[in-house]
Amino acid sequence: MSNQVNNTDKTNPVTSTEHTITDTTGRFTMAVQDSQQVAEISWLEGRIILSNQSLYLIGETGKLSVGFSEITTLSGQTEPAQTSGGLSKYVRIEYGNDVLIVSPADYDTFRKGLYTATIDGEKINCKHPAVRGGVVQAVS
Repeated sequence: MSNQVNNTDKTNPVTSTEHTITDTTGRFTMAVQDSQQVAEISWLEGRIILSNQSLYLIGETGKLSVGFSEITTLSGQTEPAQTSGGLSKYVRIEYGNDVLIVSPADYDTFRKGLYTATIDGEKINCKHPAVRGGVVQAVS
């Protein structure tokens, strides 16, 4: 895995310039590595730490750090009909030429924290064209 954390504290890789938002356990895997889809996905169990600047995945084989400035796309799934590797609640994180799939034990808290942290706490307002009870249609 790229972006290995070289921190002497094995239990908490979060640096002194950041603070922990959530610290949970779960499963994670690399789905795409160096722009190539991974042929055989192998899930790792471990700690998932979310700070205000980075995501840390800590497994038996090492640590991976992904800074929020590296993330290009976030998406997720909560519907059982569209599972990834048998998981129905997961977050898909694209950064550089890699894609991570992360399935934390406390999915809802982690997801909310991740989206909030990656937009740096800013609120984003979206205007939706539908009227209550209406159907979204193209505006001409």
